[in-house]
Order: sequence, then C-alpha cells, then structure tokens
Amino acid sequence: FLSTSLVSSLIGLILVLAIHPGSSETKELLGAGSTKQRNLDLVDNFLDLGRNLIPNNVFQASMETAITRYTEEVTGNSTIITGKTLDYRSGTNTLGIIFFCLTFGTVLGSVGPSGKPLVNLFSIIDQVIMKMVYMVMWVSPIGIASVIAAKILGVADLALVMSQLGLFMVTVCSGVFFYQFVVLQLIYFMIVRKNPYKFWWGLFQSWMTAFATASTAAALPISFRCMKENNRVDPRISKFVLPIGATINMDGTALFVTVASIFIAQMNNIPLNAGAYATVVLTSTAASIAAASIP
Repeated sequence: FLSTSLVSSLIGLILVLAIHPGSSETKELLGAGSTKQRNLDLVDNFLDLGRNLIPNNVFQASMETAITRYTEEVTGNSTIITGKTLDYRSGTNTLGIIFFCLTFGTVLGSVGPSGKPLVNLFSIIDQVIMKMVYMVMWVSPIGIASVIAAKILGVADLALVMSQLGLFMVTVCSGVFFYQFVVLQLIYFMIVRKNPYKFWWGLFQSWMTAFATASTAAALPISFRCMKENNRVDPRISKFVLPIGATINMDGTALFVTVASIFIAQMNNIPLNAGAYATVVLTSTAASIAAASIP
C-alpha cells in the first residue's frame, strides 16, 4: 500500500514539473487568497494512524476518527504551532474497526464449538447487509449520474474556472488515468500474468461510484459485490483486504496533494530544489494515509 501511494506521488511530481500548470498570471486572476503558512508534522500523521489502529472505544470508532489538532499563532504571513491536542473528527475509523474485528474473529475461532452460534449470527448479518446493498445497486446508475450532474451544475462559472485552472485539472486527471490504466494494470500483469483490463472491467461499477462520490467508503460495498460476482474473488480475501485498502491506500489523494502543493509553489514563483520535492512527495504519501475515506 505504501509503495503504490509513493509511486502515485512520484507520477504527480513528474507530470506537474513537465506540464507546469502554475503561473503568476493564474494567481492574478484568482487573487492572492490566504498566504499563511501551516507547519505539518509528518510524525503526527503516523502517530494518528497508530491511535486509530487501536481505538479506545470501538463504538466511538464507528463514528469518529482520532486526529492531532494544532494550536496556532499567526505572526504576519506565517503561522507558528504553539501546541498540539488529540481530538476527534467525524468519520468512521475503518482501520480500528478492522483491527478489532480481526482480533475478535481470531479469538472467536479459537473458542471452538461454543462460539458457533455467534459465528452464525455474524454470517446472517452479513447476508442481510449484502442483500440490502444489492437493492441499492439497482438505483446506483441514476444516483451516480445525479451526483456528477450536481457537481457540474454547482460551479458558478464553468467556463471561467476551466480557463483559469484548465492545466491544473489536466495534470491531475492525466496522472490519475495514467496511474489507473497503465501503472496498476502493469503491476497486476507482472504478478498475476493475466489480462488486467478484464479484471478492471469487472470493477467498473465500483470505479464509477468512487469517481462520482470521491469516497472510497461509499464504493466499498459495491467493490465487495463486484469482486465476488464479476471477478470470482474469495470473499474472505476481499473482505479483509478491501477495507484496509479503502482506509490507507488513497493513491489519488497522494497524487492530487503532490500536484496541488507544487502548483501553488509555481503560482507564487517559489523555487524548489530536489530536497523540497522529496519532502512534498513523502508528506503527500503520509497525508493520503491519514486522510478520511469520506470527504
């Protein structure tokens, strides 16, 4: 997961340097905006990941995610961090729930015949939830089209936005599609030695849902169904790997953060050296791990 996120960040770095979407003219059109500096600690992102891995309360983990909040003091155009506090934000702590369920299921399996009734209960709950997901899938094409239409109609002046941020959007979309249709397919072919596009086509509905909602959590139930029915993957494997991947393997976020960071530097004519580029890539990878699966 970490290696693929890092590769995605590197692709974003190469494209944003090659296309160079940021310019001072774009800044003049969009305005100066907020120029205050915010210092982010790379270590805090990984510490938050560890705190979420072992939640204090599994019921709280179903509704909130641990995050480090910074107490900031503004001095001129820069912001200095004066303190840190542990806080919670809205959003399911999927990683903590997975870890709890994995531990609970391992212990439950070691109990033996006496734990069979509880195993049957969870099996029935799983069947009920999957049937509910199948019912929702019948209206998902209309829902996906509605979400995309709402996002387009929500832009006040689409032509102006396209003219000002066109190169930026081209850079991000090019990186996402190149990573999706070339890099991932190449990795699949090198490991499995089968047609990767046939496997991807089986996940097309899940891919469109994630694209329309910008949420890996929203596409997760659809991914379960596509993996089982279309690609014939053992549910025991998909139900273990997919939730973890949906939580910490956000390659698109890593690519976008890399492109956006360097795009802003280009707009402000800030020169960056190799060390700064490496810092951006590593920080973007860490930020993608700590990002919420629901935007």
